[in-house]
Amino acid sequence: AGAVGEVSYGSRTTVIFRNGEGTSSYLYPATTTGDAAGSTVPNAVGSPLADYAVSTAAKSIVEGSVYSFRVYAYNGRFKSDPVTANVQARAVTAPAAVAYVPRQSSETMGVSILYSTADPATAVTLGLSFTPRVTLGEGMKVSLSLPGFTHGNSTAFVTIGTSDIESGTGTSPAFVASGSADTVFEEASWTQNTSTLVLTVKAGASIPANEEKSVFVMSTAGIETPPSTGPAVPYHVNADVTALRLDWLSPFPKKTSPRLGFVVQYTTDATFAEDVQTVDFPEQLASGVLDSAHLTYLVSDMEANSTTVTLPAEAYSGEHSHLAGKYIKIDTEIMLVTSVSTPTLTVERGRVDTGAGAHPVVVGQPTSDSTPCACSAGVTSAGGGTCGCTQIYLVYVGATTPSRNDGKDSKVAAGCAIRAATCNPNNYDFSLSTSHAGFRTHQTGMISHGVNDKVDWVNGGCGSSCETISMQTGREFGNPVSYPSQVTVSEPGNPNDMPKAEATTLSSGVTTGTGYSYLALTDTSTSILLGSAGDLLQRYIKIDDEFLYVESLTTGVATISFADSPGAGCILGDGTLVETSSQGRGFVGTYEVNSTDGTILNISITNTGSGYKAGPPQISINPGANCTTYPTFAVTLSSNVAVVQRGAFGSTAAAHDAGATVYKLWWPTQGTVTAPGRQYFFRTAAYNAAGFSAWKYYGIGFNAHDPSNIPTRGQVEVEFAVEGMGIKNANHSVWFGHPNPDGSPDFSRSRECTSVTILDVAGTRLNCRAPAWDGQAHDVFLRYYDGMVERLRFISSGIRYFPPDVTSVSPALVPSRGVVTMTIFGNDFSSSTANRSAYLDAGIGSDGIVPCKPLVYVGANELLCTLSPKATQTLAGYMVVSVGSPDIGGAQMSTQNVKSQVSLIPEPVESTATLAKDITEIPENSTERATFVASFISDVVTAMEGGVTADQIQVTSITAGSIVVAFIITPNANSVSALTPAQIVASIAQQAADPTSLLLSGSVTSGVTGVTVPPGVIAAAAAAAGATATATSQPSYFTQCVPRSYKSFDMETCYDCCTLKCETGSEVPAVGGVPVLAGYRAGACQTQCLNHCGYNIPVSTLNTMV
Repeated sequence: AGAVGEVSYGSRTTVIFRNGEGTSSYLYPATTTGDAAGSTVPNAVGSPLADYAVSTAAKSIVEGSVYSFRVYAYNGRFKSDPVTANVQARAVTAPAAVAYVPRQSSETMGVSILYSTADPATAVTLGLSFTPRVTLGEGMKVSLSLPGFTHGNSTAFVTIGTSDIESGTGTSPAFVASGSADTVFEEASWTQNTSTLVLTVKAGASIPANEEKSVFVMSTAGIETPPSTGPAVPYHVNADVTALRLDWLSPFPKKTSPRLGFVVQYTTDATFAEDVQTVDFPEQLASGVLDSAHLTYLVSDMEANSTTVTLPAEAYSGEHSHLAGKYIKIDTEIMLVTSVSTPTLTVERGRVDTGAGAHPVVVGQPTSDSTPCACSAGVTSAGGGTCGCTQIYLVYVGATTPSRNDGKDSKVAAGCAIRAATCNPNNYDFSLSTSHAGFRTHQTGMISHGVNDKVDWVNGGCGSSCETISMQTGREFGNPVSYPSQVTVSEPGNPNDMPKAEATTLSSGVTTGTGYSYLALTDTSTSILLGSAGDLLQRYIKIDDEFLYVESLTTGVATISFADSPGAGCILGDGTLVETSSQGRGFVGTYEVNSTDGTILNISITNTGSGYKAGPPQISINPGANCTTYPTFAVTLSSNVAVVQRGAFGSTAAAHDAGATVYKLWWPTQGTVTAPGRQYFFRTAAYNAAGFSAWKYYGIGFNAHDPSNIPTRGQVEVEFAVEGMGIKNANHSVWFGHPNPDGSPDFSRSRECTSVTILDVAGTRLNCRAPAWDGQAHDVFLRYYDGMVERLRFISSGIRYFPPDVTSVSPALVPSRGVVTMTIFGNDFSSSTANRSAYLDAGIGSDGIVPCKPLVYVGANELLCTLSPKATQTLAGYMVVSVGSPDIGGAQMSTQNVKSQVSLIPEPVESTATLAKDITEIPENSTERATFVASFISDVVTAMEGGVTADQIQVTSITAGSIVVAFIITPNANSVSALTPAQIVASIAQQAADPTSLLLSGSVTSGVTGVTVPPGVIAAAAAAAGATATATSQPSYFTQCVPRSYKSFDMETCYDCCTLKCETGSEVPAVGGVPVLAGYRAGACQTQCLNHCGYNIPVSTLNTMV
């Protein structure tokens, strides 16, 4: 299809293609080749007009399809080369929104400082040397903070002129003053209350990027070193530069929604309602991220510090001024051509975040060392192998930067694709199709004071809730309208440079009748009358050279006139007006007296007063003045009264004329808990011919972190899925801790998570090493700072440290009285003495708490506790370790369980065992007897299957009668769960009656014929177990004998059945888990059956069950 449009000279022509319109064709001679593909047309091809025809066929334009357009001009003889519309002009839908904004920063640079003297409180010459990373152009400022330094005349703001600034020569650290006025910085300023020196690049001057510059501010400027009690002089500082940078991440555009570029808005107003500047960052991506074209070849080796490139004369012998302002690429380095003097290009090295390096003409390795690589006219002439010649390319640098992952990627890190949730924390859709995960593209925008053009495409000032972006009336893509000035970037060191806007004026007063009043703001006035108070509440304002802070808005005296007459026969007195009745306060006024007739005139309001909500005050002349006829005053009020603090930022409070302009400042009151200080706020959106995406704002985003529970020893890597924490391992920190009352971080109650490492070039993942600490819950502070930019993100109760865990105590069995020292073993015992305590909880109210005094920290897994109970306290209970404090995360206590249990030492039990053996075989004091005793103890240990240790068994005597071995079982003091001596002896006695037991299988104890136990041992064993038990969990004498009801007859029937089966059946009842001996079986059966059949149930309960 085709169309012809008439072109008017000097005007744009628009051709509209409508669905259903007739098509046309341009018929070319058969000899023409290649034109259909957009190739160059032969320069003489007949008559274009004669070959143009309109057909009757209608053109169908399919919705959603992408169409290509080709435009060419013609006359009666010739047709021009066609121009094909690029892909960005084919937008069907607006582009996708920006996905992530990993970094906002203000440009900084390191400055080395030399001093003419280090003596305290002395005027000093400052030698400054630095190498900027960006070009410092006309009007840009370099701001250095020098804590403790002052100025000799104590003025708040001091201007330093040309005579006090000299250029330097040489390179750091051996640079010296030249003795001549500097040609770049002709003016500087000193701000006293912030100790800040600001240098300003003069008109027409600049400092190229990556080029060292030195300058000296002479001692005659009056800057003095700190006093002897002040901070030490610094020899290296970071200076702020009035240049801003924003890095963002967006999806590679789809064919139906390509990008023409991005608009970036930045402001000092956090609400984006005022002071909004817009900058355009175009891009094309037509030939990949870096659109390049071969320019020529390198004719001589280029050193890393060289700033010129020579073009080969045989290829470029003409004028090449068109290259000025363009970018060239040699190897991987991108350079900006700043000027052209054919055949030499002057360049700025290492632009677009590429590094400056050496570039040889010849690269690679030859096939043989005997024939080295060589180039001729940019083509390899010798060497073979991998020999090559270095080429120069002309490149188009758009918003998408090749300096990060060549501009695009599909992975956050190795093995972490962009569709993975942990690698794409916002779950942003980068996909190009259902089968293609898509790419991330990396963009960078640099905004330098006085360099970037402002554009007014976009309606600004719509606030931070603005989502829909609209083009201003009369504007269109491809034809941007710029303001007549460039963008401004202010530096925060000098309040006079802060962004400000005209807000209102001081009230000029009102003339009424024969008397009049006017505002006369003196240097002591604390309430002032404004033309309009507007939104000045809790803002800083500037009137003339004074800064003021508006504390509150109130109602005050606006005008004073005469209700009837100006009085007569008055004498001046002290010339003051006073309030005789009011509910406000603070009014101050003066008057003059006409010397001829004594009338009152020239009333001045020097303080409007405040708080007159109930009505105007009654005002009269001071009682010290007399009149023959006293005047009466009519007072009017105004709500445009501001109560102010005078002389802010060290400025001088002064008188100001009525009608003076009042400026409002955004910066000083834009600071919040999450965005403290004076800084800029950014948002960006993509655009194409179909419209804008939504805004994407810069800020720290948080999605998840792992782990959230940390051992008290720390040193665990915690990984965060975040946004806005930067793209390099610098300018950020992570803290665990607690806020101040105003919500800001309280670093005195916080600890830093160290070794922060960015895991993704887009800044979506980072990790850090957790500090050793304790506490139930801590907030997480994510902090990013770069120059004047600072942001904070709070994650409430994001980190918890493990509670202490007691795994054992030794000894676990202790005497009932007296001082006991025990070792507590476990995990996560805090290393902080103030945050750790331990005690024994005996479970009898507060009197049952026995504290550890002292409690000695042996290590993260061991504590030494000394218990000193009162006379009324016993030491049976549970050891509890508490870690943490209420003001730092909250205390956590260990769990009370068998591992932390402390019990009273049970009594040892003495018993005897009779063995069928001749005592003469083991004579006293013989080796045989020693072997016998050792074997006896070993057999008992084996029989108890770990329930007793050898050192708990003491053989006290061996006597005749066959052999009677008397032995004592002592308690295991290290375990409350160990069997008591009574339980051990009861088990030994039971095994002695069982031919199949382990005891009767021992090497010595196989001869045991009987074991005697003291009275009460079986009951003591049962009591130690804490409950009665049988050999099985539910014996048949229970299941087969069940009371039908809890009436006495049925209970008795159950009891008779149960005892019979229990005493005569194969199932032997057990007490404390140990089967009872034969002699105790009847008693055990009777006790268990009474309980089973309901005799242990209270009568009151039985009455409800019957």
